[in-house]
Amino acid sequence: VRPKPAGLPEGEFILYVGALSAHKGVDLLIQAHRRLARPVPLVLIGHGDPQPWRTLAGTGDVRVLQHVPNEQIHGAMAAATLAVMPSRWAEPFGLVAIEAMAAGTALVASRIGSLPEIVGDAGLVVEPKAVPMAAAIDSLLADPARRELLGHAGKRRATWFTASAVVPRYLAAYEAAKRSGTT
Repeated sequence: VRPKPAGLPEGEFILYVGALSAHKGVDLLIQAHRRLARPVPLVLIGHGDPQPWRTLAGTGDVRVLQHVPNEQIHGAMAAATLAVMPSRWAEPFGLVAIEAMAAGTALVASRIGSLPEIVGDAGLVVEPKAVPMAAAIDSLLADPARRELLGHAGKRRATWFTASAVVPRYLAAYEAAKRSGTT
């Protein structure tokens, strides 16, 4: 069992991990959170100025945690009901998505950058807008069996991104390029 940071809610919660900034879609996630059919606490773990997000959240149960050690972030991911990657920025490589999948946590991610390819069938990929994001979150909150299936799919898919899986593919591609004279 991994240690978890202090300040996590008891029971269900939605988790975001990353920079506390608009390009990462924190405001979008807070707007989606306000639209949820059933209020579930939202936990934001990251760096940056937390005040705008607390202000935007208003009276909703939004908790901002900062300076959380990596081991505790992984503990929070494993404990979360679901994780959300609401990016507006074309993520070149969504490491947080892979970490959430490796933890077996169902995931909702924006359809932008590399996220659709990384998440694949291991989560819900939606337009980076509050309404579809809220609908995806609501659908997963209402369906524990689907969350479990996505969590298992995420664990399998996360193994594709480990060094033991990536390095042999990279070396094979390099050798093929070398043989064809394109290096």
